[in-house]
Order: sequence, then structure tokens, then C-alpha cells
Amino acid sequence: MNRDTLNLKKLRNNVITASTDDARWLLWDQALKMPHLPLTETLIKENMEYLGWTKEQVLSCWGEKGTEKIKEKWIQDHPENAQQIQDYYNSLRMYIPELSSWHAIVKNDALLHILEFLQLCVKNNYSSFLDYGAGIGSNGILFNYYGFNVTLADISDEMLSYQKWRLPRHGVIASYVDLKKGQLPVNYFDCATCIEVLEHTTNPVEIMDSIRKSLIIGGVAFVTTPFFKDPERPQHIIHSMEVTKEFESLGFDQIWVSSDRFYRFYKRVR
Repeated sequence: MNRDTLNLKKLRNNVITASTDDARWLLWDQALKMPHLPLTETLIKENMEYLGWTKEQVLSCWGEKGTEKIKEKWIQDHPENAQQIQDYYNSLRMYIPELSSWHAIVKNDALLHILEFLQLCVKNNYSSFLDYGAGIGSNGILFNYYGFNVTLADISDEMLSYQKWRLPRHGVIASYVDLKKGQLPVNYFDCATCIEVLEHTTNPVEIMDSIRKSLIIGGVAFVTTPFFKDPERPQHIIHSMEVTKEFESLGFDQIWVSSDRFYRFYKRVR
């Protein structure tokens, strides 16, 4: 971290006192944008520099355009088992701009809930953070900005490569776990996120158990559970909310759930 203790204390106090959606969004915006650039332009610039693409090429995979191309590739590849699904995500370069575009949508529900989770973690004075299925690394940048030691875990070589390129540009020194090869440390993290991951996998309960084991007793996790069929995202392969009942049997207590049941905070109790 490149901030002195006094400045970090001020930043963490800003997290605690952010009481509106506007104030919470500023926490995200401030942490992720580059100096003298708005957030969207920061994300586009990072995509262009890493991928070696023009702005037009990046925007051709931005937002719904990217979502449609990812859907088309899924239909073309037609992965049917865990290994084929892993192979699909392992080299999906267009996921970088597609994910980046969602991280630029001002005050969208997922990002606001991440910020509410950040507030919980800061209030509890937590310091070690895991992002499971870290994608383009934005949560790692966010939590590090507000004083956390961060670890990013993913199965995708493309995502891990982009994370390792992107985070140092934000002054972040992080640890990385390639889930194809490595294991998460046990009883280590205070808090964890698993955002838009479980519905893409064949083994969500197994993943939740590995996250549980990586947390300290009393540690907390924020997970998304959009377990329903989505015609625009056939790569969402878990279609029953009944799966979430198994999470608590692992040793989690659910401490909060959104009204649509897609967003959940858990606490490890054993």
C-alpha cells in the first residue's frame, strides 16, 4: 500500500460513513479510476493497452454486445462437462471487456452490494480478503484501496494474466491462486467474495465449502446466487435456488439475503 496510516484511517472512515447509494458509489469510483480519467475511460484504456486492441474493438465486446458474443461462443463450443467448461473460460479474452463494462455501470445492484459488504468488513476491522473467481480483479483493487491484503483466485489463465497486469498499475501487491493447480489457504481470510461465479459451475456446494474452509471462524462471505435459466447467458448452468440450502449445512449462517434472493452474506460458524 502506498498510503500512510493517517490517510488510510480517513479512507476507511469514509467507507463506514457512506450512508447513501451515491456515497457508496464514490467509494468504487475513487478506488478504480486512474488519475485524470473517469471510470469508464479508465477501464477502456486498460482493455486497449492489455489486449492491444483499438477502442472500437474493445467497444465491440462491451456490454450487451460482449454478452451476445460470449453466448455465441458457448453455443459453438458446447461444453458438457467440468473440464470442457474450464477450457471454455480458460482462454475467453472477450470476457475482459465484457466484465469491464459491467463494472462501469453506475450504482448497479451488484456493485452497491459489494460496497455494503466492504462496509461490513471495515466496521469489523478485517484485513485479509479473498476474491474467488476474481475475473478482471476489480474487487481486489477495491479492497486493497481501503486497506486490505488481497488474494485473487481463478481458473482462467486469461483472467489471472490480466489481474497480474492490471493490479500493479493500481499500486496493488496481491497474491494469486490458480485454482487449476493450487489450493486456498485454510483458516486464513477474514472475508471473501464470490461474485457471478457459482451459477457457471458444476459444483457450487464444493466451491462454497472451499471458501468456508479458507475463512477464519466468524469470517464472512458475499456470494451471488442467480440460479435460474437465462436465455442470454446459457453458461449459467445451475437453475435451482434449492442449492443454497446446502450452503448452511456446510457451516455457514446466512446473515443477509436480498429480496430477489440473488445476493447473500454468510458467516462461517464452524
